Amino acid sequence: MSDFLKARFLDELSGLKRLAESMSKFQGLLDACSEHLNGSKADFSLVSMAKNSPVELVLAPKSASPAVDRVMQFINETVRDVNQGLKPKCPQRQLRSFLVGTRFSIGYGAIQAETSELFESNLRGLLRRERREFQTVRGTIEAIDIHDKLEFRIFPKLGKPVRCRFEEFQFGQVQKAIGKIAEVTGVALVFKGDTEPTVLKVEALKVLESIPAPPKTLRGLGARDYAGIDSVAHVRSVRAELERGLG
Repeated sequence: MSDFLKARFLDELSGLKRLAESMSKFQGLLDACSEHLNGSKADFSLVSMAKNSPVELVLAPKSASPAVDRVMQFINETVRDVNQGLKPKCPQRQLRSFLVGTRFSIGYGAIQAETSELFESNLRGLLRRERREFQTVRGTIEAIDIHDKLEFRIFPKLGKPVRCRFEEFQFGQVQKAIGKIAEVTGVALVFKGDTEPTVLKVEALKVLESIPAPPKTLRGLGARDYAGIDSVAHVRSVRAELERGLG
């Protein structure tokens, strides 16, 4: 194949700042695809740049030819699929790097690929990963944050913790629910492939019951401190209360 990669930015780019940003994103595209395929970056050096419209870059690969060949073929196939509105083999993490801020074309030997007018809108549709739905989450409320944002976390018995965002007028209710089992209802943001929400906008909060706090230490405590039962029986009773509370 050719020793050089030619890339053209097909949209009108005004100003050095936007050009520099698109160049950086294009380099990020090459890096992301080469790391995905080869486990390391396929490095390129800039040979020349024509700033007329369209902007054209000529890059010389520093890496071995087979590694660069794989990257160019991978980009070519991904561009072709996205142009046609098809789901490409490219994973979403690398697919996001194709948003370079401009339509582009690449030429590398026999490989010639060009993004269509529909490329960006098709790509953004493929990258839309979340849905919103009304949900109720039940669990223990912990970890309130009032510094950067009004948010707390609720820990279900099963599944990952959910970040819950609330309004200032709800602060007193949230504060009273900290450390207790509660139901939180609201609009949830659920990412593709997940069954549980990641973020929930609180519309209603209902405390169900408090969690009995187990003793922090058993040292120095006698039978009288456990209402006449020995320490083992006391720990078992606390464990049973916890299980009932979380059940």
